[in-house]
Amino acid sequence: MHTRQGIRTVLKEQKLAPKKRFGQNFLVNQHIVQEILARACPAAEDTIVELGVGLGSMTTPLAKKVKRVIGIEIDA
Repeated sequence: MHTRQGIRTVLKEQKLAPKKRFGQNFLVNQHIVQEILARACPAAEDTIVELGVGLGSMTTPLAKKVKRVIGIEIDA
């Protein structure tokens, strides 16, 4: 689970910064992650394509629910 400070730390350590032109935001609230997953209703046999993986706040919980997650990230 990422916190705001944790995300800042990871970005700083990796020498990364959100790019405004991509409209980047980082998902911090795990309640929101769970709400998105509940509304998406992914099935265990699903393959999900996630655009803009970021630091994996959605990817990791999603990977525990479905057969396969394909993450596409255009950023470093």
